[in-house]
Amino acid sequence: MTKPSEVFHQKPVSVPKRNPSRKHLEGFRQWEKETPRIQHESSLGAVLGRLVDRMGYGARLDEQKAVAIWPEVVGPIIADVTKAVSIKDGLLKVKVSNATWKNELFYDRDQIRSKLNRVLRQELVKEIKFL
Repeated sequence: MTKPSEVFHQKPVSVPKRNPSRKHLEGFRQWEKETPRIQHESSLGAVLGRLVDRMGYGARLDEQKAVAIWPEVVGPIIADVTKAVSIKDGLLKVKVSNATWKNELFYDRDQIRSKLNRVLRQELVKEIKFL
């Protein structure tokens, strides 16, 4: 085992000098010439949006907006007693805290559905089920 005092008295390790001819970059330069370049600049958001659409997740993300905007659409009083849980194939499931509110909202469901679709600017919510 080396003592701490011996470490400071050792000769420094020699660092190899850089290759002045830069031959080590030739492979990179060749790759750079062969690699296709993007013809136009795009924002990251635009690129991700196209990727999401290509993968088929665009419609699901649009549907999830209905869950996210539920409190905004129904207002603070109803939002306090409900929670939008999920949406799939146009069926929005909403958890309600008690039976009285569930009954009341059942009769207003068409009005709420219309307002949701108006805010979303497309007909995503086809039916609302109160749980």
